[in-house]
Amino acid sequence: MGKAVDQWNLSRRIELVYENTYVANILTICVSFLLILVLYNHIPAHLLLSWFVLIVVFSTARILLAWFYRRRKETASTETWVRRYILASLASGIAWGCSSYFYFLVTDPALKALIVILLIGIIASAMIVLSAILRIFFSFILPVFTGLILAVLLNDDPNATYLFGGLLLYLILITQAGRRTSQYLYDCMQLQYENEGLVFNLKKENTQRKKVQQQLEKHQHELEAIVERRTSQLQYMNNVLIEENRIRKKAEEKLKHLAYHDDLTRLPNRLLLMDRLTQAVARANRHSLELALLFVDLDGFKQINDNYGHHAGDAILKGVAIRLCSSLREEDTVARYGGDEFVVLVELEGGWDAAEMLAKKLIDVLAKPFIIDGQVLAVACSIGISVFPHHGNEVKELLKKADSAMYNVKSKEQSSFRFYSEEDDSEKPELE
Repeated sequence: MGKAVDQWNLSRRIELVYENTYVANILTICVSFLLILVLYNHIPAHLLLSWFVLIVVFSTARILLAWFYRRRKETASTETWVRRYILASLASGIAWGCSSYFYFLVTDPALKALIVILLIGIIASAMIVLSAILRIFFSFILPVFTGLILAVLLNDDPNATYLFGGLLLYLILITQAGRRTSQYLYDCMQLQYENEGLVFNLKKENTQRKKVQQQLEKHQHELEAIVERRTSQLQYMNNVLIEENRIRKKAEEKLKHLAYHDDLTRLPNRLLLMDRLTQAVARANRHSLELALLFVDLDGFKQINDNYGHHAGDAILKGVAIRLCSSLREEDTVARYGGDEFVVLVELEGGWDAAEMLAKKLIDVLAKPFIIDGQVLAVACSIGISVFPHHGNEVKELLKKADSAMYNVKSKEQSSFRFYSEEDDSEKPELE
């Protein structure tokens, strides 16, 4: 009796899987096509088309398998139909797992996040359709998870550890949810089997028929309500996990940016400047290069703050940052050191003459007036220059000497520049 019940239970659950095959696989083809449209300009076309062909072939295979099941179900045993769907789902899961390779090929963090979220969504949607039979469910999600986890671990991403941990947690949760859903469906089918047997037995008793029918309808409504509630809960859990992951990643990126950049000008701050200086000095030592460190201080900035307010002063600082960045090469560094002081680090390719030309260029660029709230405002700048390795081999020493040279310029002539000399040490106290 128990074997017969299990066989009937299995046949009803595989029937549920096959009934959902058409919509699920057509939706799969549509989703894969939309992914191709999004990634078309970021991944070689032949890779995308090859992967799309695999998805279409395996999805079509599952649709045809469902078509044959509906018309020729009696030609094979229930277990045979289960094994056939396991193989079809495994092939489809491997195809989706192959899409994890796109994670390596794209460089845009938004597209990487889109691929991860899409695969997580595919796994979640598979649980709703395939968890009726756990063997089918796991044959589909395990290749997808394997490809996704390998992509995360092998990709050079500072957040790979956190993403890997989140994926493992998600795998555990989705596995438990799938098991519970499968067990719940099994229990529902078991209850339905018992109810059908009860109906069969109670048909002989006309006086009890109405009561039995009411009980069956009540059970059916309860089952549908519970399934709907569980499905909604699982969908909500999935949305919460995705949203928490997005918020955490965004917060981490914002904290990292705030730690190393000036909030007003968006330039590297003193902390990031020291790190880049240290790396530049180490590289220059290895390759016998010269570095120029330009300490830029604005002339007349205090008067603008006093006369026009801090709003105008902030606008001037932003404008200065933009002009400095536009005057330098991409590999050069410009940082806000503090207040109205900026530091520029460049690798010299033309000796000291190149540093002199750059200083003149920056003085000319910053001398152009700014238009702030309809007011024409002007500032100038004084620049002190120290050169590695002639003025020192240490980062703090180079900064101190560039600052001393700038102080000498500012105290005597302004709107000019000066290379460090020993007499500058007597003019300016040590840089903090």
